[in-house]
Amino acid sequence: MDYGDACKAIDVMRDSGIDQINLIGGEPTCYPYLLDIIEYCNTNHIETCLVTNGVKLSDISYVKKLKESGLTFLSISIKGESEKSYVLNTKH
Repeated sequence: MDYGDACKAIDVMRDSGIDQINLIGGEPTCYPYLLDIIEYCNTNHIETCLVTNGVKLSDISYVKKLKESGLTFLSISIKGESEKSYVLNTKH
């Protein structure tokens, strides 16, 4: 989804009374406009929750950018305590 379409979808949700959006699916930190979308939600008084596998969170500058963009909540999805259990749990 491009940035414009995402903003249109957010506008529809906002106009419908939605005040929180969960950003999930695939790996949202791979979405090139994630920070922009979080900021757009923030300026429209919509709280954002990011559900991520946490891989990009090892970059502290990226974490700071998430916070600065207005991210409200962060949830890390852990699918295993080791590479072996990850493969067993995800079939990858």
